[in-house]
Amino acid sequence: MKHSIRSISDAAGVSTVGNVAYLSNRPLQPSQLGKLAKWLPKEAWVKEALGRMASSDLSNCGWRAGWLTLEGLLQSMKVKNRIGYTDPSSPFQNIMPESEPDWLKLLPRDAQRYIRNSFAVTEGIDPLAIILQFPYMGFGYIIPDDGMAADAAQVFNLHRLNQVKQLSFLHDPVGKATDRSIASSMFEHTRYCHSMDVHAIANLVAHNIGLEGVQMNTLNTAAETHDALTPAGGDSVKLVDLQAFDEDLHYPELMVGNRWEEYQQKYQIDPALLVETIGGNGLLGRILDISDKSSYLARDTQAYLGTKNPPKQFVDTAYSAIASIINEDPFVCAVWENTREHKGSLVFNDPDRMARFLTLRALMFRELYYNPYSRFFEYLVGKGVVKYLYTKKLVTREDLLREGDWWIERKIDETLGTQSVLRKFHNLQNARIEEHLDHAMAMKRLIEFDDDEAVIVILDDFNPSTSPSTKKFMVRSRGNVSTFHDACPDAAGEIERIMKFPKIVRLYFFIADDLEIPRGSRKKIKEIIRSVM
Repeated sequence: MKHSIRSISDAAGVSTVGNVAYLSNRPLQPSQLGKLAKWLPKEAWVKEALGRMASSDLSNCGWRAGWLTLEGLLQSMKVKNRIGYTDPSSPFQNIMPESEPDWLKLLPRDAQRYIRNSFAVTEGIDPLAIILQFPYMGFGYIIPDDGMAADAAQVFNLHRLNQVKQLSFLHDPVGKATDRSIASSMFEHTRYCHSMDVHAIANLVAHNIGLEGVQMNTLNTAAETHDALTPAGGDSVKLVDLQAFDEDLHYPELMVGNRWEEYQQKYQIDPALLVETIGGNGLLGRILDISDKSSYLARDTQAYLGTKNPPKQFVDTAYSAIASIINEDPFVCAVWENTREHKGSLVFNDPDRMARFLTLRALMFRELYYNPYSRFFEYLVGKGVVKYLYTKKLVTREDLLREGDWWIERKIDETLGTQSVLRKFHNLQNARIEEHLDHAMAMKRLIEFDDDEAVIVILDDFNPSTSPSTKKFMVRSRGNVSTFHDACPDAAGEIERIMKFPKIVRLYFFIADDLEIPRGSRKKIKEIIRSVM
């Protein structure tokens, strides 16, 4: 059976695919609970199932009586599970039909779903990861702490990624409009969560197009471990040495040792296919690519908007443009349900959703990822202090691949003479950016501030080169398969326009007082930053 948002949402319980359990995001409505409140007390089996909890008088609770009764039945199910507990032979044994009480099937379908999902989340599955709602994807999921995903987390040391923020030292854009903050707030979702998200998406795509065995396991391994070589400080720190921290290039470094060999043999992983997939090649590589892109876009968009359901009216035009896409299509990132295999390629059957998805991605690059007003601390870290520490061999590649964000943040504080400089809520009202046409002009301007210890200046000559992906993804439109660019030229042209970034050299100006940098450290800091320009 192929899965979709609707099939997962309508299921009478948890939908299991491989090593992942998918959760419906459909809540019980008060009207449904009201009907249950009237119906359940009339059923003789309810009193027997509730036991001592049946003595409570819920007659004055209205629709809440329906919810309270369901919670009582859920507790009864948990008690039965604890009394009859045995070590499960599979991670999903306790949520299988044969493990359920007979009365569960007597409930209406929506009530069955509520109890089964609640039981799976609270006691039915020992979790490696629980995500109740994956934004803009149409499901939640549980990955059990037993099986391939859990083994991969150990072999590839993925738990370290719990200490690495997904968006590194990017922060909420410093306001240039009346409705955006003038202070910086970083985003806290992690690379570990992203890894689990990508696994959950890739697993669904693989199932829907009929992959199994070696291909399925190899793909899921790639999905879960593709960011295993992300350094402490994430993408911000990669700036210090792009080749050394190229995760795809160095991935084979992970495929060594007894633990890897045992894992590879146990799950029949194809090493050559795994490397090809990590590199984005072939059918599996395309699945990994769309799983990765849709995963980070979903999480980052919600973080940027600050809510899953953004207001429909907002002064800031950039915010409104992104929010309007979410309001138009609450499942805009769920391109997973539109995937099909066609002659060895991955094809998407909904060009309209792909247009919204790629437009959202382009806007996020413009308004967050490559927005200079989101990158003050990224350049303070990656173009400044960490580059100095790395160049002087005070931190090494091995250190950065072993540790988490806390470690590099501590090193930065030790160097700057500050306390938690990257964890404080800094007012950046006085920070500013100047744009110059070339490097020489920017350096000439920077030198003017060499003797001014109150101002710290960092030069940015980074030229964005991310592809809009309009020519990468294949879609089926009017019965024909072609690139999105060819199938939807108008939409593709607009997306490509959004993704065009000028080649400009920028100077970032920080006020030392705003960063609470001690006066005795300011001259040293300026010397450090100048030494790596």
